Amino acid sequence: MLKEIYTRLYSETEQGKQSWSEVSARTADLLRQCGGDGVDVCKLEEALTAAGEAGMEQGFILGARFIIELITEAII
Repeated sequence: MLKEIYTRLYSETEQGKQSWSEVSARTADLLRQCGGDGVDVCKLEEALTAAGEAGMEQGFILGARFIIELITEAII
């Protein structure tokens, strides 16, 4: 239920779309640093881990903003 609320209230907003663009861009940059066809498994693992961390960071930021907006709406 919380996922549905989040999807309807936040993900379709301009801010939500911008956040996904930021995560996508950061992930693409990390994968480009790996170097194409001759990718070392260790380098790929490091890049994917860094991409996961970037997603987690963005998720935390989004979550914090979302809860602040919910609290603000509840107070008003």
